[in-house]
Amino acid sequence: MLEFANLFNNLENVRLVNMDCCNLEYNNNSFDTVVDTFGLQASYDYKMQYEEMKRVCKVLLVNN
Repeated sequence: MLEFANLFNNLENVRLVNMDCCNLEYNNNSFDTVVDTFGLQASYDYKMQYEEMKRVCKVLLVNN
């Protein structure tokens, strides 16, 4: 899928990478925003994936 997506990637600031969603290779607080669309429901460990998303995001906003 990444090879196919890269065929249509015309943006200079975009880099598509393949990694384990439960063990992201990014430092803590690396991103201003984390967006996940349908990823948690397809994850093999959605709780760990969510923890990783929180770890790499600078600010956590939770809407209860």
